[in-house]
Amino acid sequence: MTQLASEMPRSRLGVLARTIVRRLRVAKLRITSRGRVTIDETSGIARRSRILPTASGSIGPNVLVGTDFRADVPFDIGAGSLISSSVAFIGKDHDLGPGAKSVAEGSRLAAGRVVLAGDNLVGYGSIMIAPCSLAHGVVVGAGSVVTGDLDQPDGIYGGVPARLIGSRER
Repeated sequence: MTQLASEMPRSRLGVLARTIVRRLRVAKLRITSRGRVTIDETSGIARRSRILPTASGSIGPNVLVGTDFRADVPFDIGAGSLISSSVAFIGKDHDLGPGAKSVAEGSRLAAGRVVLAGDNLVGYGSIMIAPCSLAHGVVVGAGSVVTGDLDQPDGIYGGVPARLIGSRER
């Protein structure tokens, strides 16, 4: 039997509203990413998130992505990960080596990939510079800059560049 919204208990109505908003955001992101990104239906993406034409990838189940997320490079986000607000996935894409005339005139490097194995937390304002990967359970502190692989499972990393500062106790 179908219930009218006015007849639903407040908690059910709130859940329904949040579900609709989450699905609309995911639908909008799917449209703007033009099929280059697969997003699990159980994942949530906050407003103002952008996936640029240079990026592609997948967002696994039960992933939450905060406001102002930006992806410039290919990526894979594993199940159960949390991406805080203002996080960026960018690439090492400018050749600054010997022989480069200027930054603007230098050649472009091939885009790397950002990979989160799953159960990861990336803190507010962090920057992930591809190519890089996070092992399962890795936590990245707010404002950190990840420039390579963080390969200790359940490790806690922070700083510029991000370094191991502790580990999660399970």
